[in-house]
Amino acid sequence: MIFVKIYGGLGNQLFQYAAARSLAYSRGDEVVIDSRWYLVKYRGITSRDYILPQFSISSRKAKGLEIGMTFLHSLRFSSLLSIPWLGVRHFKEKNFDFDPDFFTIKGKVYIDGYWQSYRYFEQIRDILLDEITPVNVFDVTYDSVYKEILSSNSVSVHIRRGDYVSNKAAANFHGLCPESYYINAIEKINSLVNNAFFYIFTDDVDWVSSNMKLPDTHCFVSKKDYSNPVFELFLMSNCKHNIIANSSFSWWGAWLNKHPEKNVIAPVNWFKSGQETLDLIPSEWIRM
Repeated sequence: MIFVKIYGGLGNQLFQYAAARSLAYSRGDEVVIDSRWYLVKYRGITSRDYILPQFSISSRKAKGLEIGMTFLHSLRFSSLLSIPWLGVRHFKEKNFDFDPDFFTIKGKVYIDGYWQSYRYFEQIRDILLDEITPVNVFDVTYDSVYKEILSSNSVSVHIRRGDYVSNKAAANFHGLCPESYYINAIEKINSLVNNAFFYIFTDDVDWVSSNMKLPDTHCFVSKKDYSNPVFELFLMSNCKHNIIANSSFSWWGAWLNKHPEKNVIAPVNWFKSGQETLDLIPSEWIRM
């Protein structure tokens, strides 16, 4: 049995689920989700919603005695002292790099980490492509954009601001991709793709439209007063090419892109803090 702690935004949730799903698949096991993180608003941490149930994922939430067990495992001292609670081992992520020991775990385990490496789940890509699809009927708000994306040489451009600007800790750790990154990335795409049309995904439409130089052939997908991350991720993944931010959200938009000739552009520096992510960006993606 694979218990997985789920926390953070949608991109983080998908990394955590995908790693757990891959481990469970390799063992013929099931995924049990601990989502209690979303019951408490943590000071200094951006408020998030638990979104995974809006996808066709293969898992269930902890129930009965499992809820008490996951609570004990989520306490800091239980992981530090490596105390097994109710016969369940606590496996804490060591750093952002791929850990080959992950697939040697035996028995019941509670996995706790971000697991931000495609190497944890690349072997079940086809399964995840099927599962990470919206459960609900496609939102009519985005229906016309979806049709345009399918019929054009579509390029998603994700411009992440939000808590990377408003939250001091997030700003210092993550930082923003500069405008020069997007200018160079768009120029690169135009050199590779004929008649490219750019679909802008952002959490700050007003700022981007007023302050960034965008190509004439563009439109905003995100709305000023309305945004649905599930459907925006779906639209992003259906674009033929992707320009991503230093964000796990657009990382997933690009990774879920099924187009065999896709070009994905990603920033060289993922963290402003200087930390490296050696196993995050697939080798075929272009880093700028």
